[in-house]
Amino acid sequence: MSNISLSGNLNFLNLGELFQIFGTNSSTGVLKIKSKYSQEPGLMYFVKGNIVDASAGTKRGIDAAYALFGWTEGEFEFYQEEVKAKNIIQKSRMEITLDALRMIDDGQIEKLGPVSFAKNLQNAQVKSLLFP
Repeated sequence: MSNISLSGNLNFLNLGELFQIFGTNSSTGVLKIKSKYSQEPGLMYFVKGNIVDASAGTKRGIDAAYALFGWTEGEFEFYQEEVKAKNIIQKSRMEITLDALRMIDDGQIEKLGPVSFAKNLQNAQVKSLLFP
């Protein structure tokens, strides 16, 4: 990867805001997202301000893009460079952002963060009620 064009913390600029910046600037390059809660970074590929591909662990494409919206803590770096990734994501930036935020609210996207023992206990209690 070439020189970093933009870097920061997801607590300050979230993915929706970054999508807006890249769209406004018609940016082409790779967004690398690092979290202390993931061994591998997440990657998003942009061409002329539009996301064309993404990867997060074993997820690829739109599933990876949605998963990365759950990474609310971490650092990002944007490398302005030519992108050779195929255009496998067909949704607009706004559609992805709105869908992802709704999916987070509905619990369909897992937030990546510290382990919550209270949440695990609650899930175990629900399962014990459903599957005695």
